[in-house]
Amino acid sequence: PFITIQSNALLSGVVIYYEEQERVQLPVAYPWTLFMTGNNAAVMDVELLGSFNGINATLAHRHYIARVQGQPLNIGVFVDSTYDIGRLDG
Repeated sequence: PFITIQSNALLSGVVIYYEEQERVQLPVAYPWTLFMTGNNAAVMDVELLGSFNGINATLAHRHYIARVQGQPLNIGVFVDSTYDIGRLDG
């Protein structure tokens, strides 16, 4: 992944722009832009531009994802194996 958000960490207020995606005919299958892991990881106020796969919240217990926008080309948000309440806000 491009950025890993671990337990009790927050990524907020950034724009991640894959400018080279606009110059190729076939999208480049980059790994996840954001990977959330551990307890209480959070992503807020983030824009993903040209990302192939956006946010992976696997084993991210009590994750919080809010006000994320953009246009991932393959998968936007993937949540799996979360054993406590995770939250997704628009």
